[in-house]
Amino acid sequence: MKYFIILLLVFGSVNKIEAANIFTVCADYDSTGNPKNMYPNWLTQRGGNFMYIFFKADHLLTKKYRVRIEKLYNRIDTTYLLFDRFTLKNDGKKNWVANKYTFLKSGNYRFLLFEDDSETPIETYYTAISYTDETYTDDGFVDTWYYKNTEFRFCDSVSNSKLVGVKDVFKIQPVETKVTIYITHEQNKPLRTDRILAKVYNITNNEKKYVYTDVFFSEYNWQWTFLPLYLTDKGNYLVELYNEEDIFINSRKVEIQ
Repeated sequence: MKYFIILLLVFGSVNKIEAANIFTVCADYDSTGNPKNMYPNWLTQRGGNFMYIFFKADHLLTKKYRVRIEKLYNRIDTTYLLFDRFTLKNDGKKNWVANKYTFLKSGNYRFLLFEDDSETPIETYYTAISYTDETYTDDGFVDTWYYKNTEFRFCDSVSNSKLVGVKDVFKIQPVETKVTIYITHEQNKPLRTDRILAKVYNITNNEKKYVYTDVFFSEYNWQWTFLPLYLTDKGNYLVELYNEEDIFINSRKVEIQ
């Protein structure tokens, strides 16, 4: 029996295989070419865990098969970018192939399978990989997924840890409109940054135009904080929060009318 570090299932459902061809990632497979333990979401440790990139067809695999691995690099950008290239090694004597691949980075992944020199993928597979909570407690390490359960709200003010006038629409003021940002992490986790960057964009006809960036000082161990943001014009805005290393924390839209 093959030994490997088991990747933990985040959500309990198992991918159903209905197509003639099977292109997936799995934790194991049997000697007759059946993948085992296929999950849409995985947990991994920072040191990395491996799984198998698996392909099975209804004919012998005598051609060359290439895999293009793409990933999302943060939680708000839906553009998949190249992460790695991988060639499946097969002997041409079976209708299936399984190659080990080690994942070191969290993220949402897309796998594109190509045959010979064709640039048109014949199969596509999606999966998501997150770090275990223990990974983030080891040495202060964070990434954009560390902040996935933060809460981001707008309000008039914060008094004794209570939010006053929570809303996403504010009336414009004669000189400038003050909008208070409230950001907090779940389960007493610290925000782990000494500065929070608020990048402000104006949204017009679904187009995002950069306005300015404001920088606020915080404390590394704070679980929550509130920040004053000032807007001078009417309009729809998107506010994106980043930590001092420019890692995305959270975002929210606000309207000044």
